[in-house]
Amino acid sequence: MDIKEFLSSVQPGKKVSRLKQYELEIGELKSKGYTDDQIRQWLAKNDVIVSREAVRRFAKKISQAPAPVTLDNKPADNVANQKESNAAKIQRSLEEQKTQASSSLFKHDKSGKNTE
Repeated sequence: MDIKEFLSSVQPGKKVSRLKQYELEIGELKSKGYTDDQIRQWLAKNDVIVSREAVRRFAKKISQAPAPVTLDNKPADNVANQKESNAAKIQRSLEEQKTQASSSLFKHDKSGKNTE
């Protein structure tokens, strides 16, 4: 079997997180301010034993996704969507600087004399 046959006949394996089935619940708990350790404890009560770091990474991953719908069918506050990206901050800062530069008046004329 050559590589082309293999690629056409076998789909690549994809690892699915044990936390995926609790994505909505974790998103809701995070949006309500629960810590990663508190969420880990809740998961442990549901027979899902993971580290606090695993919860942190999963919560970060889902916060970067589009805003999930919570259990009560209301959109959750998505922290990632509320934060302004670095590129947007830089762009806004440059626009503000351009506006300030174009609106500022010099206090002297070309001769160096004060015009006030």
